[in-house]
Amino acid sequence: MRILFVLLLSLQASCGYRAIETANLFGHSVIFMETFVEESPLGLSANLASAMHQQFLRGGLVLSHEHSGQHPRLSGKIEQITNKPSSLAGSGARIPAYQIRLKINVLLKEVSGKTLWEKRFSFSEDYLSPRASVENSVLKTESNKRRALSRLADKIAHEIHSQIFLEANITALPKTESQP
Repeated sequence: MRILFVLLLSLQASCGYRAIETANLFGHSVIFMETFVEESPLGLSANLASAMHQQFLRGGLVLSHEHSGQHPRLSGKIEQITNKPSSLAGSGARIPAYQIRLKINVLLKEVSGKTLWEKRFSFSEDYLSPRASVENSVLKTESNKRRALSRLADKIAHEIHSQIFLEANITALPKTESQP
């Protein structure tokens, strides 16, 4: 097994390709993550913190929830939260559907206060609600909404992870000078 690994590394080195290090984000392997602030209560922050932690850990980066003052700070604000009827069910549908829409501002700052990365995202997620005549319809609607929030948290965590690492890897690439 070791021989195969060494062989793969030597082949990779000889053909000019190199692996992109993903366990380093703008030169840091540990990031302090604040709980994202919700403009109005939605209940997404806890799910989002868990999803972000898992997503970044898979990429080899540790998100710490303990502020030590020595790691960059990842923070965010969830705004413009709406929960309205969705077109998912279509007109005349017997099962009502709703859509959660929101915008989220995400910011990564150095301890010194220098902004390393900032981005604004828009997300939405649909969920169904049983007809009012169905037993426990309020509980079932709330359950469906909670599942939608969980899916939304996973979607947001994945997108933030992808975008922040893309930017970090682009920034880390050596600058090439153009030939006249």
